Amino acid sequence: MNVANGEPATVEHVVDVTHTGRTLSLFELGGTVTVRNSDDTPRAVTVSTVVAGTTCEVTDGVDRTVPAGGQVSLPFTCGAGTDFHPGVNDSTASTVAWQHDGVAHRRDAVEPISWDGLYLHNTVDVHDIDGDELSVLGSLLVDTDGTLRLLTPESGTVDGPVARFAYRVQLDGNRNSCKTWTSQAVVAGDEGEHVASDPTSVTVCPRPSAPGLPHTGD
Repeated sequence: MNVANGEPATVEHVVDVTHTGRTLSLFELGGTVTVRNSDDTPRAVTVSTVVAGTTCEVTDGVDRTVPAGGQVSLPFTCGAGTDFHPGVNDSTASTVAWQHDGVAHRRDAVEPISWDGLYLHNTVDVHDIDGDELSVLGSLLVDTDGTLRLLTPESGTVDGPVARFAYRVQLDGNRNSCKTWTSQAVVAGDEGEHVASDPTSVTVCPRPSAPGLPHTGD
């Protein structure tokens, strides 16, 4: 790009952010298991729960007394590993064990799971960094069905999986030599981490002077 006498140059930037898919991770599993005692005497029970093959820790689930004709609700949490993935056939299996007249008893209950995901880190901010200047272009949300939605609709447009942001910047030229400006588009997550980035550059050069006309004299 050439400019006369090192004057500022106005450049239009276009930043396209393409949503190519999503990866689910950092699952936190948990819930509550309720134990009912229909007998007319209290019972001390031990409760264990497994969610989708993952063993859970039941709070106060060992030798917990259930009152006669009453019930207790025990929360549980499960340490899902990094390779955990929810499946359509997942279930929660709970076991209640107790002793009665010296005889061991147990009751098993299995319930299917209908996963209802809570997607974190949905919202991202789109930035453009020109040298030391940071421009906030807009904010995007990935809905639970995977579609893009602009939270700042006045700042861009969405066409299918692509969000486009266009804006102008002014770059200073140099009278004597070319100057290169580096720009970097950045997609930042909830806590400012760079989810994706893409650099580009623009070179501003002085416009060549027109050659002088020969002097012919009178």
